Amino acid sequence: MSDAEITPPDGSTATKPQQPAEGGGAISPARAALLSRSARLVESFPDLPIAPPLMDDLDARDSALVRASEQALLRHWRAIGAILRACSSRPACDVEPGLRGALFAATAQMCFLDRVPHHAIVHETVGWVDAHVRLGAGAFANAVLRRVQTLIGEPSAARVPASTWMKNPRALPLADGRVRELAARIYSRGRNEGMSEQMSLAEPLCARWRERLGDERAERVMAASLCPSPIVLMGVDRDALPEELQSPLSQHSHGGLVFHGDDVQLGATMAAGGRFARVQDPASVLAVASSKDLQPRRILDLCAGKGTKTIQLLEQHPDAEIVACDTDLARLESLRSRLKSGGFERARATTFEEALATRTPYDLILLDVPCSNSGVLSRRLEARYRWSGRTISSLLRLQKEIAFKALRVLAHGGHLLWSTCSIDSEENEHMVEELGEMVEFRTVAMHTSLPTGEPGAPMETIANGSFHALLQRAD
Repeated sequence: MSDAEITPPDGSTATKPQQPAEGGGAISPARAALLSRSARLVESFPDLPIAPPLMDDLDARDSALVRASEQALLRHWRAIGAILRACSSRPACDVEPGLRGALFAATAQMCFLDRVPHHAIVHETVGWVDAHVRLGAGAFANAVLRRVQTLIGEPSAARVPASTWMKNPRALPLADGRVRELAARIYSRGRNEGMSEQMSLAEPLCARWRERLGDERAERVMAASLCPSPIVLMGVDRDALPEELQSPLSQHSHGGLVFHGDDVQLGATMAAGGRFARVQDPASVLAVASSKDLQPRRILDLCAGKGTKTIQLLEQHPDAEIVACDTDLARLESLRSRLKSGGFERARATTFEEALATRTPYDLILLDVPCSNSGVLSRRLEARYRWSGRTISSLLRLQKEIAFKALRVLAHGGHLLWSTCSIDSEENEHMVEELGEMVEFRTVAMHTSLPTGEPGAPMETIANGSFHALLQRAD
C-alpha cells in the first residue's frame, strides 16, 4: 500500500490526503529540538531516559514548549502509539526511527497541546522529515497526520469524570480532565490491553493492579497516574515569606504547600523558605514522619539520592548525627553542597562504603531503596512502560543486597525504616517478611498510600503513592 492510500480508522473508502507542504519552510527551534529528541526516544522505548532534554540553545518560551510537548509524549506514549497504528498503513517496526519519532511528537502536540495550531504542527513536521529523515518521507508523514487530525476531533468543553471516560472505548483523556471523543475505536479489544493503551501503562502492570487491588481501586490508581504531579513544598512557613511569594501557594489537602508559579518564583521561594525548604510529595513525607517519637543519636540515610529525606530527618531529629550517602558520585557532590549551604553541621555526605565501615552502629537506618516507582508514575513518566516481572526480580535482588549490608551496622534495639515509592507488595510487605528472616524485628508501623486524584482534579488533592515500614531490631 502506498503512502497516499492509508485506510481511515473507520474503515470507509480512503480519500487522497492533502499534499505535503512545499519545501517545508522554516522550522522553529523548539520543534526541531523536539523532533530530534523524539527520534532518539523511539529507539530506546520502553527504556526511556530519565534525564530531561538539554535546551541550552533555546529561549524560555521554546524551552517551555519542548518540555510540555515531551511531557505529553511520555505521559501518553501508548495511546499515541494506538492512534498512529490506526492512522498508518505501515506497522511501526517498518517505519525508520526518525520518521516514527516525528509522528509520535507531532501526534502528542496535536492531541494534548491546545495552543499549537494543527496546521503548523503538520507543516513543520513534514518539512523536518524531508530534511532530516529522507526526501519524500514527508508525504507519508503528511498523510498520517491528516488522518490523526480527523480521528481525534475536538476536546470536550468541560471536564469528564474518570469513572465515565474509562467506560468509553473511544475516549482519549486529557490532563485537564477533558476528553477527546475519537472517531473510531482504536484501543485493543482485551480489557487489560485496552486499558494499558488508554491509560498509557505497561500492560502487565494494569493486569496486576486489577488482580490485586480489584477493578475499582485499580482504575482509580490508573487515573491518578495520568495527573500532572503538583509541586509541593515542605519545610516552608508560608507566613514568614514576603507577600509577593505567598500568592502562588495554596494548602495541599495532605500537607505542604502547592506551588503555582514559574521557575523564577520557585527559586525565590526556596531561597526565602529557610534551610529545611524542599520539594516533596505528601506521600513521601510519611516514612520519616513515622520516626517522630524516636530519639536516635546516629542516623544513616543509606540511599539519600538528592537528599530530600535527609533534610526531613535533620528537621525532625535536630540533635542526631546524620550520615547520608549515595552510590552516584554526582548526586553525592550535590548532597554535600546542599548540606554545606544549609549549615547542617551534624550531617555529612559520604560514600556507601565509608558509611558501612563504621565501628559505631546506627540507631536509625533509613532505606529508601531503588524501586519500580509504581506509586509515582505521574511524576516518573519513564517508569510507566518499564514494569515487568523481570525488572521486579532484578530490583528485589538489589534491595535485599542493600538491606543485608545495612543490617550489619544497625544497633541492637535500633530501628530500620524501609521506604519505597512503590505500591507493589513484592517490594513492600513481602520484603518486610524477608527482612524478618534476616533479623528478628518488631513492626512499629507499616503503611501503604495509594495515589490520589484524577485528570482535572484540583492540584491540592493530587498525591503520589508510597510505602513505609518502621521496624525495631529485637535480637
